[in-house]
Amino acid sequence: MAKKESENILDKVHKIEKDIHFYKTELLSQRPKEYVEALHKLISMAEANKRQLIGRAHQLEHKEELEEIKAQKILKNKK
Repeated sequence: MAKKESENILDKVHKIEKDIHFYKTELLSQRPKEYVEALHKLISMAEANKRQLIGRAHQLEHKEELEEIKAQKILKNKK
Protein backbone atom coordinates (compact mmCIF):
# COMPACT_ATOMS: atom_id res chain seq x y z
CA MET A 1 0.00 0.00 0.00
CA ALA A 2 1.36 3.40 -0.95
CA LYS A 3 2.24 5.91 1.72
CA LYS A 4 -0.31 8.60 2.31
CA GLU A 5 0.67 12.15 1.44
CA SER A 6 0.32 13.13 5.10
CA GLU A 7 2.82 10.42 6.07
CA ASN A 8 5.30 11.75 3.51
CA ILE A 9 4.94 15.23 4.99
CA LEU A 10 5.47 13.91 8.51
CA ASP A 11 8.65 12.19 7.27
CA LYS A 12 9.84 15.60 6.07
CA VAL A 13 8.99 17.07 9.48
CA HIS A 14 11.13 14.40 11.15
CA LYS A 15 14.06 15.30 8.87
CA ILE A 16 13.63 18.99 9.72
CA GLU A 17 13.62 18.15 13.44
CA LYS A 18 16.88 16.23 13.02
CA ASP A 19 18.40 19.17 11.11
CA ILE A 20 17.33 21.64 13.81
CA HIS A 21 18.90 19.44 16.48
CA PHE A 22 22.13 19.31 14.46
CA TYR A 23 22.13 23.09 13.98
CA LYS A 24 21.61 23.69 17.69
CA THR A 25 24.16 21.17 18.96
CA GLU A 26 26.98 20.80 16.47
CA LEU A 27 27.04 24.03 14.50
CA LEU A 28 26.59 26.45 17.38
CA SER A 29 29.47 25.21 19.49
CA GLN A 30 32.43 27.60 19.61
CA ARG A 31 31.45 29.77 16.66
CA PRO A 32 31.76 33.53 16.03
CA LYS A 33 28.78 35.74 16.92
CA GLU A 34 27.87 36.43 13.26
CA TYR A 35 27.78 32.72 12.51
CA VAL A 36 25.57 32.03 15.53
CA GLU A 37 23.15 34.81 14.52
CA ALA A 38 22.91 33.47 10.96
CA LEU A 39 22.34 30.00 12.32
CA HIS A 40 19.56 31.21 14.60
CA LYS A 41 17.82 32.68 11.53
CA LEU A 42 18.20 29.34 9.76
CA ILE A 43 16.78 27.51 12.77
CA SER A 44 13.82 29.91 12.92
CA MET A 45 13.10 29.34 9.23
CA ALA A 46 13.32 25.56 9.68
CA GLU A 47 10.96 25.68 12.67
CA ALA A 48 8.47 27.83 10.72
CA ASN A 49 8.65 25.37 7.82
CA LYS A 50 8.08 22.51 10.26
CA ARG A 51 4.98 24.20 11.70
CA GLN A 52 3.56 24.75 8.20
CA LEU A 53 4.20 21.14 7.22
CA ILE A 54 2.58 19.82 10.40
CA GLY A 55 -0.49 21.95 9.71
CA ARG A 56 -0.64 20.67 6.13
CA ALA A 57 -0.22 17.08 7.32
CA HIS A 58 -3.12 17.44 9.75
CA GLN A 59 -5.32 18.85 6.98
CA LEU A 60 -4.40 15.96 4.70
CA GLU A 61 -4.96 13.38 7.43
CA HIS A 62 -8.46 14.74 7.96
CA LYS A 63 -9.14 14.72 4.21
CA GLU A 64 -7.78 11.17 3.88
CA GLU A 65 -9.92 9.97 6.78
CA LEU A 66 -13.03 11.48 5.18
CA GLU A 67 -12.17 9.81 1.86
CA GLU A 68 -11.77 6.45 3.61
CA ILE A 69 -15.12 6.84 5.37
CA LYS A 70 -16.77 7.80 2.08
CA ALA A 71 -15.22 4.79 0.32
CA GLN A 72 -16.40 2.47 3.12
CA LYS A 73 -19.95 3.84 2.83
CA ILE A 74 -19.93 3.31 -0.93
CA LEU A 75 -18.75 -0.29 -0.49
CA LYS A 76 -21.35 -0.90 2.20
CA ASN A 77 -24.13 0.47 -0.03
CA LYS A 78 -23.07 -1.79 -2.92
CA LYS A 79 -23.57 -4.90 -0.77
